[in-house]
Amino acid sequence: MTAENYFSIFPNPSGTNFIITRSSVLHDAYLTIYNAIGEKVYSDRFSCGEKQKEIYIKDATPGIYLIKVTTDGVIQYCKKLLKN
Repeated sequence: MTAENYFSIFPNPSGTNFIITRSSVLHDAYLTIYNAIGEKVYSDRFSCGEKQKEIYIKDATPGIYLIKVTTDGVIQYCKKLLKN
């Protein structure tokens, strides 16, 4: 499964908040957001059965962010988010 199939980000580009929706809810997953220089700016957890999370990033500076979702501690999916 690719990142395109595993989770989606809406809207992207984003303003103060966005929603991450994942396609598979069978396992716990961990969500981490990094800024353009690789600093972790946010982390959270998807519980088993949880399909969506709304993330508020109003205090984050505009720019490109990398969203990484890790399942089972091994499989990682990454996507870029543009914050206006």
